[in-house]
Amino acid sequence: MNLTASTRSMISLNGKNFTTSLTSSDDTVTLSPEFDITISAKNPCFLGYNYYEKDSSISIYYSNVVMLCSSGNIIPSFYQPKYNLTVFQTVVKCSAVTLTSTIYESLLDQQRKGNVVLGVYMDIPMKADDNGSHERPVSVVKAHCDIAVDKLVADSKILSKECSLTKKFWG
Repeated sequence: MNLTASTRSMISLNGKNFTTSLTSSDDTVTLSPEFDITISAKNPCFLGYNYYEKDSSISIYYSNVVMLCSSGNIIPSFYQPKYNLTVFQTVVKCSAVTLTSTIYESLLDQQRKGNVVLGVYMDIPMKADDNGSHERPVSVVKAHCDIAVDKLVADSKILSKECSLTKKFWG
């Protein structure tokens, strides 16, 4: 997946057990999902450097409608030299996520069928510098991935992953 000539990125995800900390009433289910996230940022350019800024964020949705988890500052600020691959691993934990019983049953049904589709959205602020001579303004790399997993437990397997990246300039 290409973002620009100088930046590529990849996301992988393993869902942890959604049934831990599960409470329910007649109409809603409350759960505490946890996700292992791996983010790979590649700078294949021989001319430029990348500076990843603070305030990155991630949101994980079920059916691209129901937010399961959201977190900020998923990657640290860092400088990435040319010809570099940087890999980050993080755990995104959310608590007290309330789902309607209908949505929860739909999620469990997809898990029984072995195909749960999650939408992962990330915003990562960065700026580029072409060999120290022309620093560009801060922009936001926006990643969206539809990831299908076989189940919602720690040993889940990714069945498919389609990602797109866009770059939006601030100001």
